Amino acid sequence: MTNLLFTELSLVIMVSAGLAWLALYLRQPIILAYILAGVALGPSVLKLITSIEFIDHVSDIGITLLLFLAGLTLHPRELIKLLGSTLLLTIGTGAIITIVATLALLASGLTPVEAAVAGAAMMFSSTILVIKLMPTTTLHQ
Repeated sequence: MTNLLFTELSLVIMVSAGLAWLALYLRQPIILAYILAGVALGPSVLKLITSIEFIDHVSDIGITLLLFLAGLTLHPRELIKLLGSTLLLTIGTGAIITIVATLALLASGLTPVEAAVAGAAMMFSSTILVIKLMPTTTLHQ
């Protein structure tokens, strides 16, 4: 069982790294390569990853480390300086994402409470994508 988990995790890392290199070469966001790797290796296409629960737990650790890294690189003085200029934009985009997601989920048949909670969760999850895209944008410039 341990060998299978190690093999699957190694496969995820190798395929993701290869597709990330290709994405950088083609000047595309790395996040697209990671999503493509998940689709290709997962149960929808090649069915090479069988321990989805294990990968889910590993991804929780990865997201935690990604946000921790963001915290390490942000300086408190810079955050306070940017607070005034970004507060309105942050609240506005957060509200727009929440409203659009909530409306889409309502249209898919969820109850208003379920749609609102899931819409708010999608607002927070989009932050991870933006943080992940930041290094790619820097590399492209």
